[in-house]
Amino acid sequence: MRLTVSLTLVLTAAAGGVYAAPAMAANAPAGYQRVHTVLTAPHGPFDAGSAVTCPAGKVVWGGGVTYFGGFAGIGNSINTSAPNGETQWKARYNNDTDRDIQFEIQAVCANRPANYSQQFANAANPAHTQSHATAICPIGTVLLSGGVFSTSDVASVFVLSAFPKSQRKFRAVMWNGSDRNEQMSAFAVCAHKPPKYVITSQTGSDGGGPSTDIGGGQCPVGTTAIGGGSKVLSPNPGIYIGGGIVEPDMQWLSEVVNSTTASATVSPFAICSAG
Repeated sequence: MRLTVSLTLVLTAAAGGVYAAPAMAANAPAGYQRVHTVLTAPHGPFDAGSAVTCPAGKVVWGGGVTYFGGFAGIGNSINTSAPNGETQWKARYNNDTDRDIQFEIQAVCANRPANYSQQFANAANPAHTQSHATAICPIGTVLLSGGVFSTSDVASVFVLSAFPKSQRKFRAVMWNGSDRNEQMSAFAVCAHKPPKYVITSQTGSDGGGPSTDIGGGQCPVGTTAIGGGSKVLSPNPGIYIGGGIVEPDMQWLSEVVNSTTASATVSPFAICSAG
């Protein structure tokens, strides 16, 4: 683990249960709440997934998915992590290992902001091909978070890179290692710019794998993370995202798996705002 960010991850839930993290009232958007579910991904050629729902009266601002109870390793990757309508975040996780694993899906929820919308961009993702798409928020709004979706259900299709390209754009890169032609979509969750809105990032290199590179996009004091992403420089099928969620309140926790001996350069991003 070579990207130097020190962090402690403490989560308590029964497998398949749903639990919520309390809001940071003074520094978070109105109604801010993170909702999680923990599921089991059987090892094998297909992904596993579900969706988590925001509490009544709230909309999804962002979300993510990651390996639960540790750090993602070789064979753990993301197929999909994206909004599912205005009140849910959906995700599908790949487990191409020799054992069952647990994974966590997260929805970042809050009161509906002004000019709220969800935008997407589609792209073909042919067999044994790397594809990308960029979703763009309408003029006059900013990116609250972003996501990526694949039409595939097999573990050889996974996200290589997914990150805010600007305050209005979210870019996703997908590898299709299967023998079937598929489609991919990038998503942008958009709204009027909230107070103290900022996108932060940091960059680190691991010096060569195999490894799991752990990083965190950090929010400024007085703000809370509402979304984020991980940019992999020169993405390829050997370096891919193993997880990404808001954890703790001021950080986007990024896990990138480097299954190669080459160096991986990764930039975790955090999208931040206040109430």
